[in-house]
Amino acid sequence: MQPTHFTSQFISLNFLFILLWFVSCTEKETIHNTSNCNHTDIIDSIYREDTQRLLFMEIYADSMHEDRNQPFFDEGKVNLILNAFQAVYYLDIPERDSIVEKYNIHVFPWLGMQSISLQVDTAALEVMKLIQEKPTGNAKLDIIIHEYNFTDVQPSLYYPEFNWITITAEQPLNLLPIMEELASLPVFYQVGLGGGAVGDGNTIELSQDGLVLKLDFSIGWGDCPSGCLYRKHWIFVVDDQCNATFLHTY
Repeated sequence: MQPTHFTSQFISLNFLFILLWFVSCTEKETIHNTSNCNHTDIIDSIYREDTQRLLFMEIYADSMHEDRNQPFFDEGKVNLILNAFQAVYYLDIPERDSIVEKYNIHVFPWLGMQSISLQVDTAALEVMKLIQEKPTGNAKLDIIIHEYNFTDVQPSLYYPEFNWITITAEQPLNLLPIMEELASLPVFYQVGLGGGAVGDGNTIELSQDGLVLKLDFSIGWGDCPSGCLYRKHWIFVVDDQCNATFLHTY
């Protein structure tokens, strides 16, 4: 028996409903909205340091950055990025599992955020006291050490012949303005970032257009101590309503 026109329409409508249902389900797998756009404590513990690294890299690369002279990271900007990590973390798709579970991707720590290396005048009294982790008597130096919680001071292995020391803070900081303050003291001949990693590896990159954030998670391999020869990327976008979308991989 030949199908009637009504039967054909019924089959077509059923097919359309099935197609729409499939598309709807697919979108739900690739987009997630956090109702109040606030990250959880779990995300804070996993990605806060990554967020601070991303901000520090942005500041480091831009000599005119609005936060260039702010030692402490802007919590509003930190929270915005953490919320984006939260939205990506909530996705229920294989690509999310790859970056979170399989490869556990974080920002490559090529810039240190807690340590400063100082070439010092070994005969200066305040340097001697600094190495002993005592008040130095230099008001400006003592304020810097106290205000930014530099709680560890280590001379170099061959000190004083190799006249370098490293001071380390308890928390990540934008070290650039602190380094400028230290460089103004005559007992320090050279000042530089300490504690960064060499080479290359897995990392996360951030780009931002207003409140829309793009997170580029990648793994690297092939002679990474000299700079990875190969890299695979997973690209996610999070809009101003915390809708996370996986764009593509390459």
